[in-house]
This record gives sequence, structure tokens and C-alpha cells, in this order.
Amino acid sequence: MNQSSLRADLYNGLADAILPDKVDISALGWRIVLPNNLLGNNRFMQQLCQDFMAIVRYFGKPNLYITFTANPSWKEIQD
Repeated sequence: MNQSSLRADLYNGLADAILPDKVDISALGWRIVLPNNLLGNNRFMQQLCQDFMAIVRYFGKPNLYITFTANPSWKEIQD
């Protein structure tokens, strides 16, 4: 449904570059380290786990661990 908007022809250079015996793959691109506040990122999840473990270390083991989903637009959440 979105093939025309993806402009897949832009990816052809990358596909050509990873073919064997063309170029040294290690010379392509650069390393990007994503920040730990990017939602869903592996570093984000590790930070959440470390924060939780610090809370457990300070307050002790919880009897219950309850999670819920909330909409930030709800009046109760904004209040």
C-alpha cells in the first residue's frame, strides 16, 4: 500500500554495497549510539530495569508488582 511513498530506489546503493567482493563493509556508514530515552530502545529497557532494581534495593522486595496503561490526555492523569 505504501510502496510509492517508500521510495525504495534510494536503498539500491546500500544493497549493492553489501554484495560480496564489492567494498569493505566496515568502511560503510558510521556507528550511532541511540540515547537511553528513546522509547523501545534496548538501552531504554536496560535503564528501566536498573531504575527498578535501585528502587528494590532501597525499599526492599515488593509484595505486588502492578502495571497499567494510561492515556496522558486523561483528565485524571493531567490533574
